[in-house]
Amino acid sequence: MLWVGMDYKDVQIILSKITYKPNWTIVGNLAGDADAIEIRFSYRGQDVNKSENQATICARLVIFMEPLKYMVEEEFLKTIERQIKQMEIHEMHEWLKFNKIHFKDPHANDIKI
Repeated sequence: MLWVGMDYKDVQIILSKITYKPNWTIVGNLAGDADAIEIRFSYRGQDVNKSENQATICARLVIFMEPLKYMVEEEFLKTIERQIKQMEIHEMHEWLKFNKIHFKDPHANDIKI
């Protein structure tokens, strides 16, 4: 079912129906003065630097309520998909190494002086 215009309740319903990989959670909460929804993505996984430890990796996405009024379900789902894709790319860059050196370290400072 697609509808035009969403509110906080609609977002909560959609988020409750989304699944991804085992150990992943996607939760939405009102942010600020209830003018935005903060969506947190997290999962438990192996820390890249400590083989024996588990780490909770988080990312957040803030969507302001005003654009939600004009968004359809499909657009919202694509927004969630893009965020998950960005997290996966980040993780790939952390883990992908050649001779124990990152191809592209996602935590490196990109500013060149």
